[in-house]
Amino acid sequence: MRGAAVQWTVNEVMAAALARLLRDDEMAFVGVGTGGRAFTLTFGIPVTAARLAQCFQAPGLALQLGSLVSPRLDALPSSATEHSITNIRYALYWPAAARLPALDNMDVFTKGGLDVGFASAAQIDRFGNTNITCIGDPDRPKARLVGCLAHPELMAFPKRTFLIMDQSPRTFVERVDYRTGVGYLTGGDSRKRAGIPGGGPEAVITDKAVLDFEPESKAMRIRSRHPGVSLEAIRAATGFRLMEPDFIPETVPPTAEELDLIRTRIDPLRVLLGHDPR
Repeated sequence: MRGAAVQWTVNEVMAAALARLLRDDEMAFVGVGTGGRAFTLTFGIPVTAARLAQCFQAPGLALQLGSLVSPRLDALPSSATEHSITNIRYALYWPAAARLPALDNMDVFTKGGLDVGFASAAQIDRFGNTNITCIGDPDRPKARLVGCLAHPELMAFPKRTFLIMDQSPRTFVERVDYRTGVGYLTGGDSRKRAGIPGGGPEAVITDKAVLDFEPESKAMRIRSRHPGVSLEAIRAATGFRLMEPDFIPETVPPTAEELDLIRTRIDPLRVLLGHDPR
């Protein structure tokens, strides 16, 4: 993507848009993700966004990366690669306030200790329900995916959850094949009536737009479209009808200062934002 004086990538637009939604003194959680594009969506963009937010409106934002509590995001070891970060042994070399065993991680989730969760998914529907378990009939699936991991907890317990996904009719579907994570169930107050404790998904950051959920119906709607992306392109990339406000602004692109921070301090080796969408 291109501005009048500043050039940026899709990943940088996504990271900057997510960063502006984060608040001071929140506790957020990022899982380790897998590899390739999935690593960028589940790990790279959230970590970049968190560090950007810390540099501006949210200096007190704390981040938990898997078992690491408040790792120094300005001290990503120089030997980092996406494969080393996803290896749990790598955590031994990253300065952090603490390291939690797995059971304590789940305790933080279930006791409401997280303000923000970051997640991605293979499928999402109009009410923010997500699937990372299988494609097709669960009894005879066409494809088995990574399974639940901590995804149900990330969708159920934080006060706010942000989903980072590439947008296509294959991922944005009328109904998910398997509900790994609970969004707003069938809409309205159905999540609350089901007794799900957290606040639910607040926004979906995609390679084309920022989407959120209409407060009453809880149906997904367009919040902003990224620079250079038409409304028609967003519709074509969605397998259901998105709600469309009368006015849809353009997503504010990264500023020159934000880009400089990303490229010289946050991700100079292009480990976090190295995989652009195809």
